[in-house]
Amino acid sequence: MNRPIAILICALSLGGCATERAYVGPDRPLAALAVIEGAPQLTTGVPIKAVIRKIDDQVLGFGYSRVLVLPGRHAVLVDCVMANHAAVRFPMTMETIAGRRYVLRAQSAAGNRSCADVTVDAL
Repeated sequence: MNRPIAILICALSLGGCATERAYVGPDRPLAALAVIEGAPQLTTGVPIKAVIRKIDDQVLGFGYSRVLVLPGRHAVLVDCVMANHAAVRFPMTMETIAGRRYVLRAQSAAGNRSCADVTVDAL
């Protein structure tokens, strides 16, 4: 594996570990909230990640990979980031349920040269 790709894999796996609260009001128990998170992964050896950029009107920094939201409908802006390629932006609308976790997974296009889609796994 060449050095730039190895460095990017490390950055994708270590970066973006913090959780952001994207609702107004007092703290709530986790069971009363939904969690939306971006998942880094390798696609045939190429690192790719879904990076949450915005939830409703709240812009998130690069250090956040998980967001706590109230149950309901949310506008989510996701960047699909792939090694050595420009990020592709995907606007999404999600309906969330309290106590559930929603994992955003970036999907590469044929040939692993760009991002094709971002899917959601409800867990």
